[in-house]
Amino acid sequence: MSKTKVIVIKDEQNQGKTTTMWLLLKNLEHNNGVIKTLHDLNNDKPMAMPQTIQTSGLLVDFHAVVEWRGKHIVLNSRGDYEHKIVEDTKWALDELKPDYLICAVRWNSKNNKYWNAFNQVCPNTAYERVCFWSEKTDDAQTNLQAKQATVNAIMKYMN
Repeated sequence: MSKTKVIVIKDEQNQGKTTTMWLLLKNLEHNNGVIKTLHDLNNDKPMAMPQTIQTSGLLVDFHAVVEWRGKHIVLNSRGDYEHKIVEDTKWALDELKPDYLICAVRWNSKNNKYWNAFNQVCPNTAYERVCFWSEKTDDAQTNLQAKQATVNAIMKYMN
């Protein structure tokens, strides 16, 4: 079994996977994490960390490499495109060899092609995996609290 532990944030489209990933990145940075690279995947260019993380609307998908408490962590929020899930996950596991790979993967109860694509490149027999759901509510404050609770659980898992 690989030393890389894989953390998956999964849910249906537009349920806050990317928002949760941004909040996690912000929490890592706030807790003495050093962001080595931050890359805008929509425009294929480096980017700066935003000052605030919005909790509604579309956020830019990103890839980040972070050093936190002696751990090499790779985050990838681009989980809504089947071929990109395979490409991004394979690249991160093979080339970067992180201690933790944290990625978003779209889950659809009717068609699991995104999850199936992810399983092809990252089977649970080869990697220790844990999954978190990204819940979305209609109330902005409750929505933020639910996402922060997911972030707290991930931080605790990695600690």
